[in-house]
Amino acid sequence: MNPEGATQGAGDSPVVAFFDMDQTILRCNSASRYAKFLYRRGELSLRDVLRTARWLVEYRFAVIDAQAVTRRVISSVEGQPAQHLTDLCQEWFDTDIIQFISEDAVAVIEDHRRSGHQVVLLTAATEYIARPVSHHLKLDGAVSTYLESDSKQRLTGRVVEPICFGEGKIHWARQWADQCGATLENAFFYTDSFTDLPMLEAVGHPRIVNPDPRLRRYAKKRGLETLCW
Repeated sequence: MNPEGATQGAGDSPVVAFFDMDQTILRCNSASRYAKFLYRRGELSLRDVLRTARWLVEYRFAVIDAQAVTRRVISSVEGQPAQHLTDLCQEWFDTDIIQFISEDAVAVIEDHRRSGHQVVLLTAATEYIARPVSHHLKLDGAVSTYLESDSKQRLTGRVVEPICFGEGKIHWARQWADQCGATLENAFFYTDSFTDLPMLEAVGHPRIVNPDPRLRRYAKKRGLETLCW
């Protein structure tokens, strides 16, 4: 299947295809898998794992302030060397995540590459979680939630604002597009989540994949096609 809509030829501006990560490129929720990974390593208690599971349910049904939770979780890594988190997330990807990469997503990514498009991961997850996925798929880049570090490359426990969530995704995606001479009006965006509605409405070629209940209702109301990967 070739991507419909934007094409790129000689003299045309670049076209970017942005892909969400959880339930789009991955057939799982990365936060849940990461919490279980840390639990096996003895770095999270069972109570912490159950709290994460509750947050994910509340997030799915929009009864939680996802950005406040993100800031709370990020504060817990204050003082850690950034390299430690890099190594930890690579191990997590190799042991827990690689098998959840969607073959359908990979096929669509290859379609975009054949069309000459840039392919970029766009996720609310941190750069440390996003990077192994992006590198494995040889994407052109990853746009994510960035963590602040000090001059000694230790994490401060703070994020670089804005968090790559909701309207924040538009901020960081537009920054990527501007740097490569592209526009969001000619971009693709694939996602499963209703929380990504601002970004879906900002791009010229929205693609709804494996939609959550709220996004499914929205798509049905608007008569939009949904993809099942």
